[in-house]
Amino acid sequence: MTSKPNTLYTYLFSICLVYTFVGSWIIPVESARILAIETIAGSSHWNYVSSVLRVLSNNGHHVTVFTPFPDGERTNYTEVNTSNDHGRNFVGMDLIDTLNLWRHPTSMMKFLITERTFMCDKVYKSVELNKIMEEKEKSNFDLLIVETLGYDCELYLADKLNLPLIYLVSSPMVTFAENFISGDMPNPATISHFYADHAVPRTFAQRFSNTLLLGYSVILLSYDKWMKKYTNNRP
Repeated sequence: MTSKPNTLYTYLFSICLVYTFVGSWIIPVESARILAIETIAGSSHWNYVSSVLRVLSNNGHHVTVFTPFPDGERTNYTEVNTSNDHGRNFVGMDLIDTLNLWRHPTSMMKFLITERTFMCDKVYKSVELNKIMEEKEKSNFDLLIVETLGYDCELYLADKLNLPLIYLVSSPMVTFAENFISGDMPNPATISHFYADHAVPRTFAQRFSNTLLLGYSVILLSYDKWMKKYTNNRP
């Protein structure tokens, strides 16, 4: 009657011994080397992005960030100041200026088509970033983090560096870019468009206008990318 318990104890001890031996040969997880690019020269956007990067660096990850809003370097945190690379930034904009510039949905779409590409171009002209792209084998980055507004000019950098890409989105959602970011198209009958004047579509009129906004923004961005492919084709 005592042989079975002894056999069980021996079996369990053998398993623990094997796991201990195998575990001693497993290399512990090291901190990641993260490259972060802030392509949007807006202080409110940087408030969000910097809070994410602060948590990462505080938890032992090594963060190198290109930003037009330098905070000062610290442990595990290196900055490259890109404030001079941006021909236009929005540091001095107050609420009234913001409403005047983007009070209408068409104004925001025009901004995405013109200014967004302009911002990406400014970042890609950075001498330091080009050096990283040219010497990507020596950079040893593990991950790329970029804030997006729904225009995929950031994908070039991820492809050039051959790095996994994580998007940061400062708004609750960017409905016209959901398909590009996540592969899913939001239902305009239940989810309000990013530029809608209502939080939840409840009436037929709101759902109808929501559908028009979604169709307008998706078609306009798709058409613009298609035109740029043939008129201003770049990597």
